[in-house]
Amino acid sequence: MRSGFFLALEGLDGAGKTTLAAGLKKSLVQKGYDPICLKEPTSGQYGQKIREITRLGRPESLSPEDELALFINDRAYDVENNINPALEGGKVVIIDRYIVSNLAYQGALGLPLDLILKANQDFPWPDLTLVLTIVPSEGLDRVRKRGDLQPAFERVDYLQSVKAVFDRLDALSLKNIFFIDAGKAARNLVREALLLINPLLPKPQS
Repeated sequence: MRSGFFLALEGLDGAGKTTLAAGLKKSLVQKGYDPICLKEPTSGQYGQKIREITRLGRPESLSPEDELALFINDRAYDVENNINPALEGGKVVIIDRYIVSNLAYQGALGLPLDLILKANQDFPWPDLTLVLTIVPSEGLDRVRKRGDLQPAFERVDYLQSVKAVFDRLDALSLKNIFFIDAGKAARNLVREALLLINPLLPKPQS
């Protein structure tokens, strides 16, 4: 039985998801929770293949369907080994990238959004999804400054298409998705996120 709380952080690279996750974890620990921070792709077999693609570039032989399959297989591993056990144990799970990232990134490659949702239908849906919004060029500048550019996913033209999908999420009538301007200072992002999270949290386990 799922008794924990599941939070997904989404948005373009450079939007501040990792920083927000760390800030939220710190705040939740102070409130008496035992949060766990996860990130997709994972370090598992399929996650490593995805990371290789992001590092070396997307090969011409890799179709959008095949790319989506890698993410789905990696997510199946993550759900079985990390997400479900933590939620069943009553933990707060904060994940950096999840199903909405598939919608945005593989949707930007031309895959129908309903097909992507169907591929993810057996996975738990987050109790809350926060999408950090940022202009693609600004996000890329942040990524370049930290020296972590990923050639397969970080081109301005592609990211503009990804952002266009993020901007269309409201039309999909998905549950519990909220947008936050990523241009704010980190402490303000944490404060705004907590205003959305706090009313939904279960009581801390004693």
